[in-house]
Amino acid sequence: MRRLGLLVLVVMLAAAPSAQGHAYPELDDAYWARPAAPLTPDLEAALGAAEAHWGGPAPCGRPVIRFIDDWPGSAVAWPDRCLIDINPVLGGREFDRLCELVTHEVGHLHGLGHGHPGDPLYDPALEGTVMDYRAADRPGIVPACDAERRRREAVEDRLFDLEDTAAARRAHCRVLHRRRRHAHRACRRAAQTSARARALRRRVTWPLW
Repeated sequence: MRRLGLLVLVVMLAAAPSAQGHAYPELDDAYWARPAAPLTPDLEAALGAAEAHWGGPAPCGRPVIRFIDDWPGSAVAWPDRCLIDINPVLGGREFDRLCELVTHEVGHLHGLGHGHPGDPLYDPALEGTVMDYRAADRPGIVPACDAERRRREAVEDRLFDLEDTAAARRAHCRVLHRRRRHAHRACRRAAQTSARARALRRRVTWPLW
């Protein structure tokens, strides 16, 4: 498996086109010393989805991920270092793009090649999978990524509903106060709903659009 992983790396570097004619960075000590990316909730979720997709962590363990601005492709896996380098411009930083990309690169750490014909590491068994560039962004290509998206959407829908309800109840509370009517019960409900909305928002660790 280790020999296959190293072969994956060598052939990827030999075969991958240089994006926009950019040269590959020198793989010297300074390159390997570049820092890891902060393990954001999006990266944590992407790594978790990749492990779920492949049935566990890569043989080398959980990889370190770095954002490398001058890498000319979207990403590359280094099996001998248990490392994934992602170009944040070409590969992206947001979960929707990261999840499939990280899963693809973790596949390389498992020793897998590619599923698109003509690639030096072509494996027909991988056609139509996340290891096939032609299948990129296809719904359901990584079920764990889709499950995380659905979970986030459900939390967001609930949050927006709670915040709308809390705003309406606060407005009702203010109206009752101005009219000098009994507002205690309405204001208490508004405060309780606002507290639930704040608690749920603290669970949202990703950007809300």
